[in-house]
Amino acid sequence: MIVRPAARAAVNELILAAWQLKNGEKEYIQNSLTQLWLRQWHRLPQIAYLLGCHKLRADLARQGALLGLPDWAQAFLAIHQGTSLSVCDKAPNHRFLLSVGYAQLNALSEFLPESLAQRFPLLFPPFIEEASKQDAVEMSILLLALQYAQKISQFRPRFRLFEGILIKRKTLERYFSIERLEQQAHQRAKRILREAEEEAKTLRMYAYQEGYEQGMIDALQQVAAYLTDNQTMAWKWMEKIQIYARELFSAAVDHPETLLTVLDEWLRDFDKPEGQLFFNTAS
Repeated sequence: MIVRPAARAAVNELILAAWQLKNGEKEYIQNSLTQLWLRQWHRLPQIAYLLGCHKLRADLARQGALLGLPDWAQAFLAIHQGTSLSVCDKAPNHRFLLSVGYAQLNALSEFLPESLAQRFPLLFPPFIEEASKQDAVEMSILLLALQYAQKISQFRPRFRLFEGILIKRKTLERYFSIERLEQQAHQRAKRILREAEEEAKTLRMYAYQEGYEQGMIDALQQVAAYLTDNQTMAWKWMEKIQIYARELFSAAVDHPETLLTVLDEWLRDFDKPEGQLFFNTAS
């Protein structure tokens, strides 16, 4: 049960937002009908039921339907109110009586402030939305029903109000349950998306690391292969140079003049003090 004023205010704010109701801060009470509506607000469902009984009093006489009404409704119809014509093919039930009375009151909504007219249907069960339009109730009958409703105290509507807030408890609980489930679904979806993003980020990081490592390994293997090939080629060239040098040297031995010229050219590259060089050749 909502008892504390702060809790009631919070619930009212939720209801205003959910049903997109105007708060009426800039609206003023300009006519007597609005003042009457406000004073009798919580009696309006009972008054609507009485108006429906009055409108269909001829049909209630069919098949003993009048005896199925509450005692206070039978007492109201016992008041002399003139004759009435039958408009139904069968005896009306409680829902139809309430719907007809509601439609008669709702026809007066054009004379009410918009914020008050928006809240009037919330006094009634959802089935009144299917009520067919009716002519506005005569003011004399409306005042008679108002006066009678003020005198009786045993009226207990079949549709209870929710702590003075003009929505049925089940309707409000169902709305909040749906809203709560929707919020939980959004939160779960956000959490799943966040976890998926984190997992994708981790996988990308691992992929980058594995790709980098594999790339480094491939590059090093290529460098090693290149160096190995170069070293092998250098050894081959060294061997060829040595063979070629031996061939040149062998040929120079057979020609002493050429050998001396080669030695002279070779010794020019050495920065050493002058001295004698002895060169022995095999005889």
